[in-house]
Amino acid sequence: MKKNLTVLIALLGVTSMLCGKDIDLSKYNFIMKKPGGKPYPVTSFTKVESSGKISFKRKTIGSILKPSDYYYAYSKREDVKGLKEADAKLAKNDFAGAVSAYDKIHNDYKFLGWDVYAILKQGEALQGMKKIKEAVKKLELLKDYEVKNPLKEDDMMKAYKLLASLYILDNQIDNAENMLKIVGGRAKDDATAAFALNARGGILEKKGAMKDAINAYLQTILLFPIEISERENALCQVANLLKASGDRRAQTWADMLKSEYPDSKFIKKLK
Repeated sequence: MKKNLTVLIALLGVTSMLCGKDIDLSKYNFIMKKPGGKPYPVTSFTKVESSGKISFKRKTIGSILKPSDYYYAYSKREDVKGLKEADAKLAKNDFAGAVSAYDKIHNDYKFLGWDVYAILKQGEALQGMKKIKEAVKKLELLKDYEVKNPLKEDDMMKAYKLLASLYILDNQIDNAENMLKIVGGRAKDDATAAFALNARGGILEKKGAMKDAINAYLQTILLFPIEISERENALCQVANLLKASGDRRAQTWADMLKSEYPDSKFIKKLK
């Protein structure tokens, strides 16, 4: 009796903690049983079936839920087997190994909150392998994806931004413009807004509208503070486009890039 009471008190304490307004839910395993409900904390997930049925434990008590019994579930990062290794492969440019590792994570943890992240990282790895069309195909799996778990929102936005960039590289201009509308509609920070302007510049370049492209890049440079990294790309693009047209002002923007971002990778891309 005393042991059961101790377990109950511990669980109630975790439940209260998870319901706090300032709690970072990404640090916990939990289940959201219905939209707008309270997170239901669990100790661990023990099995996930391909149908979405999940088995889990709260302390020593095991339970099972069918897909119809919960809205979404989430496993904290450190409990996702193979994730650390997959991230290390990508960081070391072992792109083929990363694609394989993230594919397994997607299969094993797609019902526990890691499907979007796995697809995003596969897209990044395929881009690293110069397999642009394959990367596009992979990321397009997320085009009509419904985000139920807010913890996925940041990765979803990164995936959309990457997909828009790859569309531009692959000359899929209509698709790029449609994706930018989605990105712009969901933008919540300066970095995303700056990305959208730069991407617009890239599309205009592809269309041959160089003056309009320069104006798009200039908006990024002039509207956003130096802390926004998208300005580096914009400065490089303005300098290169002006130089290509024989405009002497190109050096002014090149010098600004070197002065404001002396360690920028875009300095090497100046023409």
